[in-house]
Amino acid sequence: MVCYTKNEFTADKRRYRIREETNIDNITVMDNDTIIQEFDNLGTRNFTSEKEQYGFRLDDWNFDGFLDISLRSFPGGSMGNEPSYYWLWDNNLGKFVENKQLEKLSDFSGLRVDQEIKQVTGYTKVGGIAYSIVYYEYKNGEFICVKFYEEIPEYDSMRIIVKELINGEMVVTEDYYQ
Repeated sequence: MVCYTKNEFTADKRRYRIREETNIDNITVMDNDTIIQEFDNLGTRNFTSEKEQYGFRLDDWNFDGFLDISLRSFPGGSMGNEPSYYWLWDNNLGKFVENKQLEKLSDFSGLRVDQEIKQVTGYTKVGGIAYSIVYYEYKNGEFICVKFYEEIPEYDSMRIIVKELINGEMVVTEDYYQ
């Protein structure tokens, strides 16, 4: 993995702080001294640190028992998204395979792996206080939405809507005010 860093000073009215810009252009996967696979021309741009692994993570995204790679491509916005690259390990091919579906999902939400329930969750903030959480399961080579939870402010209360995948269709299972 090749990292380039650039420090810049950012001022606010109370203090100065250093933001470290990190760019990862290349990832090389090796077994001892043998190159197994390379990912080139990634062109990431993040404000992160070594402690945060520069946006690089190893997780089992498809719950097959093998670690997969994710790499944040650039900082997300106020909606909580984390645009990232994803490569899932294919044991039959003996290499990582790019997963465009997770990449598209990360453009609109912050994705997390929940190994306990074997689901990927996507969090998206909408406006000031509304948000949604989408739950995905990996089936037949793709991530399928199995549950959608949404909180929407309406007047002086919060509307909660839950939809779940039942018999191949998303069905509203809860709709109430809190």
